[in-house]
Amino acid sequence: MNISFSIIMATYNRKSCIKNAIDSLFSQTYQNFELIIIDDGSTDGTENYIKEIYKNDIEKNKIKYIKLSENKGVSFARNEGLKLAKNKWIAHLDTDNKMYPSYLETYADYIYKNPEYKIFYAKIKHRNSGLIFGHEFNFQELLRSNYIDNNIIVHDIDLFKEIGGYRLE
Repeated sequence: MNISFSIIMATYNRKSCIKNAIDSLFSQTYQNFELIIIDDGSTDGTENYIKEIYKNDIEKNKIKYIKLSENKGVSFARNEGLKLAKNKWIAHLDTDNKMYPSYLETYADYIYKNPEYKIFYAKIKHRNSGLIFGHEFNFQELLRSNYIDNNIIVHDIDLFKEIGGYRLE
């Protein structure tokens, strides 16, 4: 299976929780990925923290770390990450979330078995309450309210090229 992921992580002043998110990614059973961290102008020492702890991963290009000169918002940061992505399949990981160890392996398997699809999503388990959110896809409901969390979507990068990325308004 030759399915590669680019994981986009936008961050702003999240030094206190970013390590848990990154470590959950590096604990994946499926390791064919790159992590792109777009620091949206953090002032809390996030840059030095990441560059110190993950120095080897940055040197091996497993992590791309880009710091924006000023805070421009999460949508802008995500779009910058998408521009740098080298892999066909995109996933997002917010700094206050964690991935189950089989997250990427499960998606890679679904992608392999369903090559005609360009986007996938799953349910999400809330860490504190243990509640599971998500249900079968309903286009009309999606038009009324976006019930799909960004952190459980995996999509073909060409979809975002077609629509031009995240809206900045």
